[in-house]
Order: sequence, then C-alpha cells, then structure tokens
Amino acid sequence: MRFEGNGAFFAQIVGKEGFFCGVKKTLISVKVHTIFELKKILGHREIDIAVPHGSNINGLLDNMVKKWGETLSSSLFDSEMGGLFSHIQIMVNGRSISFLNGMETVLEDHDDVLILPPAGGG
Repeated sequence: MRFEGNGAFFAQIVGKEGFFCGVKKTLISVKVHTIFELKKILGHREIDIAVPHGSNINGLLDNMVKKWGETLSSSLFDSEMGGLFSHIQIMVNGRSISFLNGMETVLEDHDDVLILPPAGGG
C-alpha cells in the first residue's frame, strides 16, 4: 500500500478503498488551508486529508482532532458552550459554510476547505 500527502493518516487505517467498521468506504481527498496559530498546530499551511465519501465539516474536524489532539480541539471548539468557537470561520471552495449547510456541509473529492482563526492587530 502506498501513502501520499500529509493527510494520509486516515488512508493508512482503511486504504484508498477499504472496509472500516465492516462497511465499505470510499475515501475522498480534501485540501485544508489555514494560517496563524492553526498553521503552527498542523505544521503546514496546506494539508491533504482523506475522509470517507459523504463526510461533512463535522466529520473532517473530528478526523483532524483525532490526529492533532487537544491542542487543535481547544483552538477550534468551545468546551463550555459546545461547538465551534464563533470567531472561527470556515469556507468550502471560497464560500462561507454559513451560506451553505453550516457544519453539516457535505464535502466532495478535491474540495478546498479554509479554516480561519481570528486575526488580531491594531
């Protein structure tokens, strides 16, 4: 089995097409872009991540948190209120998920996902 890209961690578990929890899954590749603090956590400005076909933003973020752990989770999610911090903006192919289906926005193969933390300054 050959692994490609920085996001091949999920493909390592199930293969490009394989069985996961007894169900055949076809994986899609999503390119995640980010900046600032999130770039430091992920180690790169852009990463390719493999997720099961039919995954949404919630599923993508769940897979990312499994790989990068509490450091990423605490930067994205409000543990007291639950859910994504309101200051985190997510775009799919240049469109804000707030104009799509929010966290339930379904991803397609080769989608570009931009996760923007707040930018401060003055």
